Amino acid sequence: MNDLELLPRRNAYPGYNFSSYVVSDFNRSAYTALQSLMKSAEDGKVPAGITWFYGGSGTGKTHLLWAAKTALEDKNHIEVCYVTAQEMFKSLLYMLRREDYAGYALLKEYYADADILIVDDAQWISDNSYFYDAFKDIFVKLLSDGGHLLVATLGCPEELSELAEYIGYTAATGCACCIGPLGFEDARMVLNRKLAESSTEWSEEVKDYLLQKIDGNLFRIDGILKRLIFVAGLQGREVALELAMKETGCL
Repeated sequence: MNDLELLPRRNAYPGYNFSSYVVSDFNRSAYTALQSLMKSAEDGKVPAGITWFYGGSGTGKTHLLWAAKTALEDKNHIEVCYVTAQEMFKSLLYMLRREDYAGYALLKEYYADADILIVDDAQWISDNSYFYDAFKDIFVKLLSDGGHLLVATLGCPEELSELAEYIGYTAATGCACCIGPLGFEDARMVLNRKLAESSTEWSEEVKDYLLQKIDGNLFRIDGILKRLIFVAGLQGREVALELAMKETGCL
C-alpha cells in the first residue's frame, strides 16, 4: 500500500504549524482544546473521546488540524493519522475496485489503529452512504480501543445530527468548538505575516482595502496575495490601490 497515493499525506501542509497560527477570540476554544489534548499526550497517553471543530470555509480549520498533527507526532508513542473524509472514501473504493479485500481490511485497520484519527471535511460522510458501514467500523474500533477522534466540519453537531449520531458524538461525551472568521486586526496580522514571508511590502492603504474585501477569510487572503504578487511581477509594477481594486473587483 505504500505506492497508493490516496493514503494520508505525510507533509501536505509544511507551513501549517502553531507558530504560524493566529489565535483570536474566534478560535480560542478550539486552540485551547488542542493544547489540552497535547498535554494529555505528553506521556504517550491519549484520552478516548471525540473533539469536533466546526466553522465556515476559510476559517483555518485545516491549519489547526495539521498543526495539531505535526505537534502530536513529536510526542513519543503517539500515532496520528490525518485524512479527509473524501480520501478515506477514495482509498477504500480503490481497494474494492482492485478486488483487494485483504488490503481493504488492512486499510480499515490502519485508520482504526491510530491513537488519534483526524478527519477533515467530515460533513462529507453525511452525503455519501456507500461506505457507512466501513466508516462506522473504523470509528467504533478506534474509540473502543481508547483512541481519540478529531473531526472538522462546515456545520455544527446540531446541524449535522445524523453524522453526530453516526460517529457516536454527544455533548456529554465529546467537545465541540466553533472556529469563526478572523476579526479585522487578526486578519491584518495574518496578512502582514504572509507579506513578510514573501519579502513583499504593501501600503497600509492597500492592506486596509484588501482586508475589507477579504472579511476574515483565510482562503481569500492566500488567493489575493498570490494573485497580486503574480500580476504585479508580470506587469513590472508595485501593488498600488488601483491594481488591488482592479484585481479584486469581483469579490
